[in-house]
Parts: sequence; structure tokens; C-alpha cells
Amino acid sequence: MMKGFIFLAIAGLLFWAAVRMGGYSYDLYRQGAASEDWLAIEADISRFEIVSQRYSRRPVANPHALVSYRYEVSDQNYTGERLSFGPYSKGQLKRPRSGRATIYYDPDNPVEAVYIKGVSRNNIFFMGVVGLVGLIGLIFLILAIKSVRRS
Repeated sequence: MMKGFIFLAIAGLLFWAAVRMGGYSYDLYRQGAASEDWLAIEADISRFEIVSQRYSRRPVANPHALVSYRYEVSDQNYTGERLSFGPYSKGQLKRPRSGRATIYYDPDNPVEAVYIKGVSRNNIFFMGVVGLVGLIGLIFLILAIKSVRRS
């Protein structure tokens, strides 16, 4: 009886985590897809730094970048720090030359801007993995409920 409840709790937690991560991943996907239609503009890059975190003696295989930029739309100045919506690949990181680079802003809300627009394959892969984990969690949850009912 107790094993069934423990199995039910673990399955429920796995399913809940997958649903939460799936929602977050879908939001990033949706925002990234919307940014495909954003307008390009040249921006002043005040910071572009590739950071490699260390959890042990070896650096992380996938370093990330920190970026800060300033741009002007309709005589209004804006600043931004968003690199992308979701994961990105190393190939998408282009170090700006001469302190200027192309960024992309939402024409309906110019305060929203991004350095790398669109949806990367990494984001789609992550959504697939989360979906698979959610499906496994759901199957375990159904099996756990049946097991508890039988007891």
C-alpha cells in the first residue's frame, strides 16, 4: 500500500515538472517565433561577454553570452539585454565588430528587443524532451493510480 502511494507521488511530481517546463518552453518558443517578424536595427553594443561557468575543474561545454545594447526607434532611446528567446547554438553568437550590431525589436512595442531572433533547433529539441518526460510521467501516474486503487 505504501509503495503505491510513493510511486503515485513520484509519478505525479514527474508529470507536474514536465507540465511546468513544457509551459515555460512553449512560451519561449512562441516568443521566439513572434520575433521572426521583428524589425532589424543597428544598435550600440556596450557589453558582449562570453562567460564559461565552472562547476568543476573543466569549463561548461556550452558557454553563454551576456549582452547589453542601446538602440533608437522614432527618436526614442531604448536599452536591452535579452540575447535570445530560449537556448541558442554557439554558431549564432557573433561577436560584434566596432561596437555595433544588428538587433531585432518589436515594432508594436519597441522596448522589446533581442540580439538573436527566432527559434533555435535547441529549443525545439528541449520541447520534445520535455514532452517525452511528460508522457512518461503521465503513464506512470496512470499506473500508480491503478495500483493504489487495487490495494
